[in-house]
Amino acid sequence: GRILLVRQFRLPANRKMWEIPAGRLDEGETPLAAAKRELREETGFRARRWRRLISFYPSPGFLSEKMHVYVATELTHGEAAPMDDERIETRWFTPRELEDMIRSGRIQDGKTIAAFLAWQKWG
Repeated sequence: GRILLVRQFRLPANRKMWEIPAGRLDEGETPLAAAKRELREETGFRARRWRRLISFYPSPGFLSEKMHVYVATELTHGEAAPMDDERIETRWFTPRELEDMIRSGRIQDGKTIAAFLAWQKWG
């Protein structure tokens, strides 16, 4: 019933943004392996259960990038290992808090909005 977000500075937006943990796929890496790695690196958490939620192209008229969103549950906490240039803050939010933040414009990250709406609809 709670959602873990990370907050970090995003240069193109020129501000700190709350968003779901995410990152690029390393060469030869599967989307699920990348999701597991990013969750561990950015938050320190590991999940016992993973379920694919959605995949989508965030900007198909401009980029070939495809995003894959997973729901991670049964979490255990460990030590985060962010990249050297990452300054990451983590915080748990209730679904209501996230909904209010999206409606008010405090969350403007597209992948986070898409992931949250898909999670609300399909759990």
